[in-house]
Amino acid sequence: MTLRDPLWRNLGILAVVSALLTAAGQGGRVSGILLLVLRVLFLLVLIGIAFSVWRQNRGTFGLMPLRSRVLLYGSAIGLVLLIATADLWASSSAPGSFVVVFASSELSVADIATAGAARSERVRVDAISTTRRGA
Repeated sequence: MTLRDPLWRNLGILAVVSALLTAAGQGGRVSGILLLVLRVLFLLVLIGIAFSVWRQNRGTFGLMPLRSRVLLYGSAIGLVLLIATADLWASSSAPGSFVVVFASSELSVADIATAGAARSERVRVDAISTTRRGA
């Protein structure tokens, strides 16, 4: 364990900056701004991942029934809204509700996406087998 090790060097830099901010009395304001920036970056990363998955599976989503597509897109929008409004959930009873709503939205997105992919695969296999029978 030396100071040249990047992990320990970076932790040391963070400790010094934190101590300076605390000593100056600006720690709360700076950390609030930092958390806001991190939340926005997290949302941007999630949107980028979602767009990438959507672009790769456009055909699969197009084959899904309307009800499944509405549930998928609604759950994705719900997840973004939950993350964006996380500060509003900071009351005493809200964190439990937040976790329940977040988990149910995430599970419904995963369930619908895997069901849509399985249905798309069945349609593709049926189309291939029909083409081979006809030839």
